[in-house]
Amino acid sequence: PFTNTGTINANAGTLAFTSAFTNTGGTLNVAGGNLTFAGALDVGTGRLSGSGTIAAPSVTAGGIVAPGNSPGLLTIAGDLTLLPTATSLFEIGGATRGANYDAIDVTGAAAVAGGLQLSLINGGYALVQNSDTLTLLNATSVTGAFGNIASGARLTSTDGAGSFLVNVNGTTVTLTQFLLGANTFLWSNGNLNTAGNVTPTLLTSSTVPA
Repeated sequence: PFTNTGTINANAGTLAFTSAFTNTGGTLNVAGGNLTFAGALDVGTGRLSGSGTIAAPSVTAGGIVAPGNSPGLLTIAGDLTLLPTATSLFEIGGATRGANYDAIDVTGAAAVAGGLQLSLINGGYALVQNSDTLTLLNATSVTGAFGNIASGARLTSTDGAGSFLVNVNGTTVTLTQFLLGANTFLWSNGNLNTAGNVTPTLLTSSTVPA
């Protein structure tokens, strides 16, 4: 048997636990490597994070779930259950899945609960378009609901720079219809006194002399 109270990092290759594994507040992080477990994995209130694969018949998480390494793709080879105490953190720096924004692939079924938090990084508010669809989670089936946001409702990023509609569907959790925050403006270069150079516009007409 193995009990983790610290941090396990899988930076390369595969680290396999073939006997009983207990996580007591510890961190399980994949950074290009893989973790495999012979039995069901209960992360408890510990942290589950990184880019790579965690393989177990089932994974239950009640703490921080943070896919990616700013950003990246976390694969759960098995079922995933997020408990009401869990907080899922996704960083968004563009519209390319796994490269510009964090995502989770689940090869089995996923049950979501707990909190959902979105963080815009690397100027993501200027790179994501209203027409983009960001798939945060893929699974064979997705059930449940996040405690802080209903499916179809709008969730604001932690810094207030923008917001998305959150959609919990039959097999995915997606973000759509991105909108800039009320105090976020995009400058497209040029004179700030020219209408259209700042989005949303601050001017009804240009104030630059003809």
